[in-house]
Amino acid sequence: PNDDPAGPESLARLDVLDHLLHVHRLRWIPAVGAAFDGTHAESSRAIFGLSDVEARGLGRRFGQVAIFAWDGPRWSLLACASDRHEHRGWRWRPR
Repeated sequence: PNDDPAGPESLARLDVLDHLLHVHRLRWIPAVGAAFDGTHAESSRAIFGLSDVEARGLGRRFGQVAIFAWDGPRWSLLACASDRHEHRGWRWRPR
């Protein structure tokens, strides 16, 4: 939060995260978190195989307020510092 998503501090944090993911042999793919209106976007990582508790802990470690989780038929927004959450369904819409 409060950093330039393309700035050196954000990029350095991503480097640390990438190293941590490599050391712990966690699978991930690049992701971009973005506002629906296009006013904000930042590089991120979609990490496979973490429980919600583990993912929230990792988010806290990197100063995140919340994280996204995907569990089958639902997307969730999970607060990192509490049990607060919002769950929504989703479906694939081919373009």
